[in-house]
Amino acid sequence: MDAILILFLGLAPPLMSLWLLHHLEAQSQERLQQVTLVTRRLPKPTPRVGELHYMDGYGYVIGEVRCRFNARSVHLRCAVMPAGPCAGCPHFQESSELKN
Repeated sequence: MDAILILFLGLAPPLMSLWLLHHLEAQSQERLQQVTLVTRRLPKPTPRVGELHYMDGYGYVIGEVRCRFNARSVHLRCAVMPAGPCAGCPHFQESSELKN
């Protein structure tokens, strides 16, 4: 009887650890699926005519390249309004790195 109790006490922590690992992995997969669904619903920025520009050191970027908030990316226009549009944006600020 004592041997069975010792065996149970010895196997209980690893079995609980495996159960917890499986539970947390399933929970993280569910959260990942929720995040994926949300990001698919976000509007994708599409370059408008004349918005795709080439910048040395960055490659092709979209949006107003003179703006301080431009993300310097082909996927995002800026940090304030990632989907745009840049025309008439109230957050436009001339970039100091382009003034030189």
